Amino acid sequence: MEQFNILLSFPRSGNTWVRYVVELVSKQPTTQAPISKCAKGAAKQAIGSDIDLGVDLTEKAILVKRHRADFKWDNFTKTNCRLVLLLRNYKEAILRHAEHNENKLDSCINNYMHCLSFYDAFDGEKIYLHYEDLLVDPQREFERLMTFLKVPINKNFSDFIKTYDYHKTASLKCYKPGTMTGGTLNKLKWHTSQASPSVLNKIMKDIKANKKLYAKYLKRYG
Repeated sequence: MEQFNILLSFPRSGNTWVRYVVELVSKQPTTQAPISKCAKGAAKQAIGSDIDLGVDLTEKAILVKRHRADFKWDNFTKTNCRLVLLLRNYKEAILRHAEHNENKLDSCINNYMHCLSFYDAFDGEKIYLHYEDLLVDPQREFERLMTFLKVPINKNFSDFIKTYDYHKTASLKCYKPGTMTGGTLNKLKWHTSQASPSVLNKIMKDIKANKKLYAKYLKRYG
């Protein structure tokens, strides 16, 4: 059975940046189509279809974006999928996606933990990355990812590292104005500094309720 690499992340966790870098280095497209439609030539939603990354859009998608392990589209098993989980500070990601609407908090918290619990229980090949580590040490963390994806650490990769700042800026063209992490604070619509203590306390309390997953993956965020 053919295998697909799945990029699982809660929204606002940096998956667009990861897809940009993977396409830039591998020259293969990424997509968010159902894996059943990810054969060669089916990756129309690749980042490189809008930004010139030198991607061969006729190739099979190297990475399939998901914000949920949604069985309406795919049946993720260790036979047909290899799993990449991208984690970001839960307070930042949840607040950004909920847009400070307290009525959305419960569903956002549940969806964030859904991704984490699915990854933890997945018994196939898998790797997880922290978004913050990608920013602090991009060479080390992206090399880990490329190795997992079986992408050669070649001139494409070294060129990316040498021109990192350029690509970080170029990737912002993939985002709607005011939504990108790379924007300045006054351009971001939602941020932890704008949240009330009660909202932050609720998020932290609900996330920490799952002691096992919090200790294993999220303790660094407090």
